[in-house]
Amino acid sequence: MVVIMRNVIKVRTAVRAVMCGVLLMFFNTETVAQDDAAQDFQNLIFEETENFVQKEVEFDEQDWFLRAKYRHKPTGLSMQKLIQYDGRERVTEYVSSFNWSHEVAIGTERNEFFDAMEREELREIDFDEVVDNPAVTMWQIHHSTYLEDFPVADVLPFEAGSYDDRSIFELNPNHFQINYTSPETDNRMSVNLFTHGVADIRYANHECTLDEMEEVQAGGHTFYDNGNILVSHLGTVLVELEYNNEEDPAQFLGHFDFDRLAAFEYKTLDRPAEGLENARLNTDEFLALIPEPRGELTLQNVHAYDDAMHLRFDYVHDDGFEISQHIAYRDYENRLEVQMRDSSQGNFSIGYQFCVSENHSPREYVQMFKRPDEQDLINWQLENMDLAGLNPFAAYFPREIGNYVLSNFNSDESNLNFVGFYNNRDTESQVVASVRYGMGAAQQYNRYHIAGFEEDMQTHTIDGVDFFGLTVRNSYMVFAMLNEVMFEAALPETDDPENHDTNVAELTNVIEAFDVAQFRSWEAPERFATDVELMVDGYPICLAPYCMDGKLQTCEAAVFRGRLNWNLEVTYRIEDEAGPGHCRMYMEYSRNPNDDWEDKPLYFNIPRDATFRDDIMGLVTDCMEGRNPDCEGPLLDELGD
Repeated sequence: MVVIMRNVIKVRTAVRAVMCGVLLMFFNTETVAQDDAAQDFQNLIFEETENFVQKEVEFDEQDWFLRAKYRHKPTGLSMQKLIQYDGRERVTEYVSSFNWSHEVAIGTERNEFFDAMEREELREIDFDEVVDNPAVTMWQIHHSTYLEDFPVADVLPFEAGSYDDRSIFELNPNHFQINYTSPETDNRMSVNLFTHGVADIRYANHECTLDEMEEVQAGGHTFYDNGNILVSHLGTVLVELEYNNEEDPAQFLGHFDFDRLAAFEYKTLDRPAEGLENARLNTDEFLALIPEPRGELTLQNVHAYDDAMHLRFDYVHDDGFEISQHIAYRDYENRLEVQMRDSSQGNFSIGYQFCVSENHSPREYVQMFKRPDEQDLINWQLENMDLAGLNPFAAYFPREIGNYVLSNFNSDESNLNFVGFYNNRDTESQVVASVRYGMGAAQQYNRYHIAGFEEDMQTHTIDGVDFFGLTVRNSYMVFAMLNEVMFEAALPETDDPENHDTNVAELTNVIEAFDVAQFRSWEAPERFATDVELMVDGYPICLAPYCMDGKLQTCEAAVFRGRLNWNLEVTYRIEDEAGPGHCRMYMEYSRNPNDDWEDKPLYFNIPRDATFRDDIMGLVTDCMEGRNPDCEGPLLDELGD
């Protein structure tokens, strides 16, 4: 489940501090499939190795967190090995860096070594020897969602001769990387699999030099070897083997069933929004936006890919070789495994592939192309693409607002975010307006209510809607939460009070050009609708403070969870009625710098007409400082001690 959290609390420590915070949390508990998973998980670490001996082990099955303490035999120094499945919160309490293998985080806490030894000495110590890395991968295959996420793992051999499968990475939906290591020689092999359009583009990059490569037979297929990479195109799959040792790579590849790989049904790229058709990018109107390159190039072909908003323009150079220019819209930029990328332009990414002359650098050839006019691209998208179909918020962004013109936008179709950039025709001033929906909106709204901001917030009533105003990173912004939609606009801030007033006036004009009041009753299309009835322990979760306000009016059960940092997390819960005009609330620290305060509930009463965001801090503070007789619970008992 996904929870947006906010928290305003007061902690009694040596130095009192008022803190509040927000965070987007991800919890996933339905991950372990077999009864013996816990025992196998504990077996991922060694009891004793050549240089380390295990002293004690702690395993928290609720968080799937494993901590093992070791003594280093040569020096007597201590270290800890930390492993967590389905999250890394517990690991990051102890270490700032860790290895990440699919859903498993592995970290090493070795402060004693850093205090006692020089860095050069530390390089001689192999801290990884207390974790069986191949066993980590095998545990995931047997007990987790590994095969669901990486079905190719069921096709690839776990062992290839003397090599063990160490890890599998999905670099993007059409690129898998599998790393193998020989425990006998420490030699490494990396197999990369490219599929669909990415395979074609990648293979085209190799075609420039195939004639110069040595042909190698492996697994019944022909590979081309350039000295450190073997490559073969098998149907829709491109296989690349990277090796850096003297062993025979063909012998290693003999352990693979390439016929099975070639027939494997790989998943393809997800579309920006499920169920939507790709826009037609190969229209005459779009082609007119692409400037003619310099005279050395002649356009031969334009190819539009059926499975993505992706175009390829093939040109022939006067010297006889080809250059292809790729243009992909939004998320489809992941397809562009090309030799050189240009910077993104608006919502388009541009890249090039070519076999260039030895007398010129690739950059010289790219400079033959003129960049499309950004404003032309913007206008074409607004006029020709069904942006409102991809993202309904696109329909609410006017092309011009007074002296401001829409110069660019970013549209996230999967999360229903839309950000428009408006440039002033006469000045360098720019207004950024954005609309967010659902949990992402609540997250952004709560983020602005962190410590230090609330006291500086101003209130502006614009078009009948109350907006908060504040300065963040030298930019003045105003924002409002309307039902499940957040609207926000921002202008650069100056130190001159008169300029500040001018900025506010300009923001007001921009906001009034949007019908922001309509978002109070706006309903997302069915494919974007979020399930706000998330539950925890049988209680519905509120995603924003205003949700808690509504629950308080009837004392309806609800949970609101908040975290300031990795060491400070709190849960608020509306329990029941508590006499006329009040509700009973529960508060508990699940994490706190003072370990004695964790998991100890505090119960108190809150008025039904209270505003959760404004009143909760004062009520908790009164309880913890003994000014409210209606408070009780183990946390108060701890404070009394």
